[in-house]
Amino acid sequence: MSGTMIKKILSVLLCIMLMTCMCLPVMAEEETSPPAEVSSEAGETAAPEQEAQPEPTAQEPEKQTEPEPEPEPEPEPPVMDPVRMTASDTPKVKAGEGVTFDVKFTAEEGYTIDSVEMVTSTDINMFPFDITLSTYKVFYGTPEATYPFDLKARAEAAGGYYKIPVTVNYIGPSGGNSVQFSIPIYVEAEKKEEEPQKQPETTRPLPRVIVSAVSTDPIEIVPGQEFELTLTLKNTSNSDLVKNMEITVMPQGGSFTSAAGTTSTYLSYISAGSSKSISMSMIPKADLGPGVYSIDVRMAYDTSVNNASSSSNETVMLTVSQAPQVKVAAIETNPYGGAYAGESISLRSAVYNVGKTPIYNVFATFSSKDGIISSKEVFLGNIEAGGTGDISTYVSALNVGTTAIQLTIRYEDGSGASYTQQSEVSYGITEKQKNSSDILPEPEDDKGNVLKWVSLGVVAAAAAAGGFVLYRRRKGSETEDIEE
Repeated sequence: MSGTMIKKILSVLLCIMLMTCMCLPVMAEEETSPPAEVSSEAGETAAPEQEAQPEPTAQEPEKQTEPEPEPEPEPEPPVMDPVRMTASDTPKVKAGEGVTFDVKFTAEEGYTIDSVEMVTSTDINMFPFDITLSTYKVFYGTPEATYPFDLKARAEAAGGYYKIPVTVNYIGPSGGNSVQFSIPIYVEAEKKEEEPQKQPETTRPLPRVIVSAVSTDPIEIVPGQEFELTLTLKNTSNSDLVKNMEITVMPQGGSFTSAAGTTSTYLSYISAGSSKSISMSMIPKADLGPGVYSIDVRMAYDTSVNNASSSSNETVMLTVSQAPQVKVAAIETNPYGGAYAGESISLRSAVYNVGKTPIYNVFATFSSKDGIISSKEVFLGNIEAGGTGDISTYVSALNVGTTAIQLTIRYEDGSGASYTQQSEVSYGITEKQKNSSDILPEPEDDKGNVLKWVSLGVVAAAAAAGGFVLYRRRKGSETEDIEE
């Protein structure tokens, strides 16, 4: 082989080696690159041009491009409530103290805030605040609402953050609905110095004081009149005394007042099983009606059991009575001032109940001590407070003389106690005068009639004779005067 031929062969081999070195990077890039896009016009895969690529020994099948999956529908955005809350920094409050703050709620256009309500709970771990109202709902009816918080943390509340539930009711185009918010608040627990606990000396119960007796002086309590109230207090414990006692008398409804201006008093001690009495002057209201009224007796004291304090409350009942108040009208008589013996006399009067209680079984009796007139009793029944009982009757004039016609009123109160009131009027009874017209002929026998008529004739004759004599004398006197 000639040298020229060898050089040609070496030149061809060198060219093949150079081409191989140049194709290796291109083949590596083809392996890592994604499949070529399909032309929309020809539908064939576009291949990158390669220089001096060796012919494949076998034809590879074309790769089918898989269709891309359909995209999943995007989730709908959540529905937003049309009410927003605007609050300042988280409020802070100490246990046992109060805090006030406002929270503003704003509704979107087309919505109104109907009401806002704070939701409470008796569970101190959920709601560590005092509950003073039956409801905390506030009505607005406006697009904006500023809800006021006025809270007092309970003294025993634990420290930490709490969330106060608040319900906002709103009205929109599609009707009413509600949304709930949580208002954060921080409670600072009260710091207490831990005191060493004393071991109880005994487990016996604390002594108790009761009101064992009640008395008044006078016994009958009358409105507007001062009386002395005495309470007997008894220490029911047989082993421990009570001391530093403060006793307060609290009349219910202001029915009584203290004459001294105070209804409290003090006792230094009551020994075990002993009793002591206290007294105070009381005045019932002047317009107090009759009835039973209660008085609260509150007692606070220390005991000899570890110097522990205790208290007790008692209720006593006082009866207020009011004597009936009755007025009797003046007695009216007809004939007025006097009558003739044998005549009937008309008597009138009235009973007025001017008190505050009814009077019962009312009787009115007319009489006289000397029996010159007859007696008469009239039953009036019951007369209510402010009522009137009219009296109208007749009595007979029995004898001649001047007397006092007495009116006696008898009645009872609600307890059955009897009362009597009297009034009187002077009255005279006279004998009726008789005249000739009043003389009536009495029946007589025939002899008596004869004597009667004879007597009358004699009297008539004598009267005629006397008249004639008088006439003659006057006539004669007149004749003598003429003659002279």
